[in-house]
Amino acid sequence: MLFSTAKSLTIYTLTTFPQDILFKYPWRKYQQRVLDELRSHLTDRHLHIVAPPGSGKTVLGLEVAIRINQPTLILAPTLAIHNQWIQRFCELFLQTSEVPEWISRDIRQPKFLTIVTYQGLHSACNHVETSGNEVDAEDNEVEEETPTVLRRSRNHNRNINQIIKGLKQVGVKTIVVDEAHHLKNEWWQTLIRLKDKLNPVIVGLTATPPYDVTPLEWHRYITLNGPVDTEISVPELVVEGDLCPHQDYIYLTTPSSAENIIIHDFRENAQRFFNELREDETLLTAIESHPVWLNPTQHLEVIYEDISLYSASLIFLHSNSRSIPEDHLKIIGASEFDIPHLDYEWMACLLEFYLFKEKVHFNPYTEHRTTLENRLRRNGLIAGRRVSFSKSKRVTTHLTSSISKLEGIKEIVSFEYEKLNKDLRMVILSDYIRKEYFPNSFTNTIEIKKMGVIPIFEMLRREQISDLKLGVMTGSLIIIPQQALAIFEEKAKRYGHQQPACSPVPFDDRYVVIQQNEQLKHDITHIITQIFQRGDIEVLIGTKFLLGEGWDAPAINSLILASFVGSFVSSNQMRGRAIRTQKGNPAKTGNIWHLACIDQTIANGGDDFQLLQRRFRSFVGVSNDEPAARKNAIC
Repeated sequence: MLFSTAKSLTIYTLTTFPQDILFKYPWRKYQQRVLDELRSHLTDRHLHIVAPPGSGKTVLGLEVAIRINQPTLILAPTLAIHNQWIQRFCELFLQTSEVPEWISRDIRQPKFLTIVTYQGLHSACNHVETSGNEVDAEDNEVEEETPTVLRRSRNHNRNINQIIKGLKQVGVKTIVVDEAHHLKNEWWQTLIRLKDKLNPVIVGLTATPPYDVTPLEWHRYITLNGPVDTEISVPELVVEGDLCPHQDYIYLTTPSSAENIIIHDFRENAQRFFNELREDETLLTAIESHPVWLNPTQHLEVIYEDISLYSASLIFLHSNSRSIPEDHLKIIGASEFDIPHLDYEWMACLLEFYLFKEKVHFNPYTEHRTTLENRLRRNGLIAGRRVSFSKSKRVTTHLTSSISKLEGIKEIVSFEYEKLNKDLRMVILSDYIRKEYFPNSFTNTIEIKKMGVIPIFEMLRREQISDLKLGVMTGSLIIIPQQALAIFEEKAKRYGHQQPACSPVPFDDRYVVIQQNEQLKHDITHIITQIFQRGDIEVLIGTKFLLGEGWDAPAINSLILASFVGSFVSSNQMRGRAIRTQKGNPAKTGNIWHLACIDQTIANGGDDFQLLQRRFRSFVGVSNDEPAARKNAIC
């Protein structure tokens, strides 16, 4: 069955899937359609499927791999999804709980079917060791207590040839890429090189194509996955009964008094700095001495390489009463009357040119540039190498994590509990844990000044909404109602955990803290999920890191995205948890609540509202127009 090479690489001689592997359930209509058309889809050696969360992409990907019937590598974005692939294959196809020996979880020891994360692949290709807690492939928006286990690689895939050799030895000819847009830049390089060397059939599966990325990123995504072969809409799946009826709601808040002071201070400082810079004599002299201003026709290639930088220079000079010569006006195709006023955006463009992009001609002004850059950074007007007078990371953080959202959460929870009572199965997601609000004392009267998992738990606990049963699930803190402890211990015992350690919440004996050890950590999510499904927890509060992709609790009928700084991809994945159907509950519906804090000092509503608008571009719903129509985005 197997042999070892001199490198001790275990190689399996299995070249096809075992016979009689059969999916245990009927195929959904769209799945059957894809399978019926599989031969034509694979003529370009790519199959690219777009379908919403909960639509069964994982089992479809497994069936496609079985029908292609070659040694296969499956790449997943997170450990949770990685485990889900193995679990679904064993449970729904092999119909066993035992993982066969021809499946590998280690890219360094590939077998007929190898299932790993993108991070695991990249780490192996660079000799980087990772702990068991790999980071989310899409971003670093994880809990504060979660250590970063993958340092930025500078090894440039020095071990990739050995990894490719191992995959070739087992004959890998199919690669399934699950949510492949979830990749850091250096991980893309690893994956593209792997594809080039193996020339495999690529099966790309995604719920959320990265429509909101740059053209370069989109090209990279399509180069890997190929053009979209079939895209399944949410309404189609609702009609077919594959997703439940659902509605997205928006709850808007305004900043607290303290947050407003911070926002107003930033706006005033930005305006004061802008007014100073628009009359800066050194900056004016530097721009006037640049060759592009002095001899534009001799530098057309440079000008057209980035016309916005050239335009910003002309606008700045024009605002300082400099006459714009005719040859400049011909280049931009305008008269002097058409030149725009100098505003924040044009000033930011000019400063990026002056501080960062021009490498030679501004060298005589190095001292001025350094002083100016430092001042801009101290005032929060530079992030990386981008200048902005309207955006600030600090302001954005205060908006996305505004304490005002707690009042919104309280009202939403009260409303949902009033309507659903004991049938409520709500999940609330936040970005941070904020353990400083969980003291080891007999009372907890700490004033809540920050948004996070524990502040949300504390606010709802103090409100004492009827007999509402709260729970907390993060990687480092698990809280359940005391009355759920017996069922927790019963279910833990089924996983082989005898009497897990626990202690009452110091300031409220109605709740219990579960002490996790290394063994329990592997099963705690499944156990808490089962308790939540039963209704022993009615409102579960956690982080995206733990309750994200791959986490499945079909009973969810209400989701609050509290302080969720997510992209198009992340938010749709979260939302997908609430719109799945539930066996035995044909009347299930899902409510998804999106909270945003409005910045009243800026016309576009601020970064939090802009993020909300971006998120809603991917959501489909029924408009309020007459006649009603199916639309996306905020109408």
